[in-house]
Amino acid sequence: MSAGTVVGELGARMIRDPSAAPAVSLRDLQPALDGSASAPGSLAQSEVVPAARPMAIGGGSISAVGSEAGSDAITALTFNPAIFYGSDRSGESVARNSRLADVTIYFPMDELDRDADGGIDYFGVQLRVNVTGLGAGSALWSAAEGLRDLTVIETRETERLELALRGMPADRSAACVEQVGQAAAPSEAVVAACGADLRPDLDLPTYEEFRQSLVPLKEQADSRYFGLDVRMDFGDPTLGGVANASAVSINAGLALGKQFVGAEPLAPSAGVRLRGGVRYTDSQDLGETALSADAGLGFVLRRPVDYDKAVTLSSGFELRFGDVDEALEGALQSDYVAFRAGLSVPITAQAGITVSFAQPLVGDAVSQTLSVTGDWRLLLPLIPVEE
Repeated sequence: MSAGTVVGELGARMIRDPSAAPAVSLRDLQPALDGSASAPGSLAQSEVVPAARPMAIGGGSISAVGSEAGSDAITALTFNPAIFYGSDRSGESVARNSRLADVTIYFPMDELDRDADGGIDYFGVQLRVNVTGLGAGSALWSAAEGLRDLTVIETRETERLELALRGMPADRSAACVEQVGQAAAPSEAVVAACGADLRPDLDLPTYEEFRQSLVPLKEQADSRYFGLDVRMDFGDPTLGGVANASAVSINAGLALGKQFVGAEPLAPSAGVRLRGGVRYTDSQDLGETALSADAGLGFVLRRPVDYDKAVTLSSGFELRFGDVDEALEGALQSDYVAFRAGLSVPITAQAGITVSFAQPLVGDAVSQTLSVTGDWRLLLPLIPVEE
């Protein structure tokens, strides 16, 4: 076994521990401001204003909802096709693809066929595309490469071990490699086998320094987004709360957001979200169609609790208006202004709880709702990036 192999195996063992990795891992490229598996436009909408911010790999959510229709449970599942089906595992490619686009499907978990007609009463599909994601990923990878010197095992460590092994008899060289290859081997055992303490100096604390240095760079790269939010709903989004509300609708819009982050890692920040678009609705029960303008304005306060988790408080307004007869506003989900608020609290780096509230201010097209959502996400793996 060569010195390079010994050092490489030590690195492979250590990189499985996120607090002591000697090289840049895919996890280090995880978006600092990740999307969530929301169910936009449904009673379980957990985002004040739907954002064009995709998930790195994917995730899901389950929401318990109370509304005028009663109690319901709605689930959402999200996946990032570029990450799932892409074969390129280079650092820049993963950084770009994890920020580009995702697809979400959402549907009620109970009473899928309330009217017993043999079909699902309601489900929706959402496509999010972050136009700025590719540039943000490239900028982050360039920054990560600049910091990588903090984590790469220096060549002189390999050369020092290689030179010492070449001067030993074969049997002693094998014993020395065995001891050095044990990450937890005490120095006495290594000295006895090798004649000196030849364990490579991997400088473990530097990886934590690397993570700390990368946090504000990731936050800056992910602080803004601009892209598409396209949704299609099939069935009754009120889940029986409004008569004759079953329809096919297409909601397409542009989403823009900016989080005003500072240079210090783990510092609180404020942000704003905007969305504007149009919604086409074809009522299956009434034989009516409607075209409405759709918009949202939201404000976000974010307080990181560590490198992978943050508490988020948000509020905002959602509105939709079109040429709709007053008697059909509820069935066609148009002509209203609603206030929304939400609090998201992380449990782990991969899971959290969001409490959301919606209150109509103008019009009766939407219901007052209260939802509690448990969501989870997949994290990029702790494996080295491919060069």
